[in-house]
Amino acid sequence: MKPITKEQFDTYQRIQKRGITNMVDVSMLTELSDGLLDADSIYEITSNYSEYKYKFENTIQQHEMLDAMKQQSAKRPLTGNTTTKEAEELLFNATKENK
Repeated sequence: MKPITKEQFDTYQRIQKRGITNMVDVSMLTELSDGLLDADSIYEITSNYSEYKYKFENTIQQHEMLDAMKQQSAKRPLTGNTTTKEAEELLFNATKENK
């Protein structure tokens, strides 16, 4: 069995969050993942979900945070004169809007 990649885990989670299929329906998961997930990888992720969530979770949260910050900075771009307080305010607003 090849190691599970972040891309595979993210794909599994995206399908799971959409709630459009039973997560034990291997053929549907394979189809919805455009073949990225196969029976072995689905079994591996399902069996060791907590381990993979811990391994990849920080990365997922960091990406969500960066996306939120990009959206906020598009509304109000950061400059060399932006204070730490202003940057923290942008970050706070970005995370608040994504919840």
